[in-house]
Amino acid sequence: MKHQVTLFLCLCLLLAGVARAADWTTTDLGQTAIVPMKSAPYPHDSRKDGFKKGEKVYPAEKHYSDSSVLLFIPKGYKTGEKTDVLVYFHGHNNNVAAAVEKFRLREQVVASKKNVILIFPEGPKDVPDSGLGKLEDKDGLKNLLAESLQVLKADDKIPAANLGHVVLTGHSGAYYGIAMCLKHGGVEDNLSEVYLLDAAYGNIGEYSGWLIRNKTGRFCSIYTDHLKARNEGIMAALKEKAVAYESTMDTEADDSFLKTHRIVFLHTTTLTHDNTVTLLEKFLRTGLLPDRPS
Repeated sequence: MKHQVTLFLCLCLLLAGVARAADWTTTDLGQTAIVPMKSAPYPHDSRKDGFKKGEKVYPAEKHYSDSSVLLFIPKGYKTGEKTDVLVYFHGHNNNVAAAVEKFRLREQVVASKKNVILIFPEGPKDVPDSGLGKLEDKDGLKNLLAESLQVLKADDKIPAANLGHVVLTGHSGAYYGIAMCLKHGGVEDNLSEVYLLDAAYGNIGEYSGWLIRNKTGRFCSIYTDHLKARNEGIMAALKEKAVAYESTMDTEADDSFLKTHRIVFLHTTTLTHDNTVTLLEKFLRTGLLPDRPS
């Protein structure tokens, strides 16, 4: 009888267009699920024929067919009327499974003590490409977050699919996808924080534009030498519009400094390109989101 009820509920959810998560894995860190979603970046018409860089061709079936989205709920997470989310995008030649482990993303979310759910969609898989498929389209981010919240609600992880604050972050080649989300992602009123992890390669106008029109949004960019000029370009655009910001070395930016200033650019000569991702925990911890209950 119990199995019949479960099958009936699953059928109702499928008929309503809400897919339950395949599996939730529980560890000391919290709960993780990998879920295929219609609103995930790929597959998408922009890469239906794959991608070519130089002489190398990356076929669509291998690199642009994975619709997986990782959802992570940290241990001690407290549900509420709205759900705050951290959306992370990986860079070139990477994938969700590898990046979440290499950069200890779940561990960083837990260490930040913030009451936030991590949403990590698969992007261009193991390919040097900054495209982000459906998330380049108008309202692409809005659709991804709506579907993610519906999955969480269907699996009884949250009481309602109501979006709270949105934090966008990513490493390296993730810059383009983040910029498109800022440009027309469809969640402008919810976007509260943006963190670039050595990722200011381009689309300066989208970043400076968001900071100019959003008077309360928080922005932190950590960068190595090779992106110094690009970050200075964002600073110049802000200066032209009389938008205040702070720029210093990462070794000079303690928690008090980060909590005090809304827009921060941190130059590092001690961290490698990949190691800049370790700043995510610090940016989160000193950010605007509420802490998890102790």
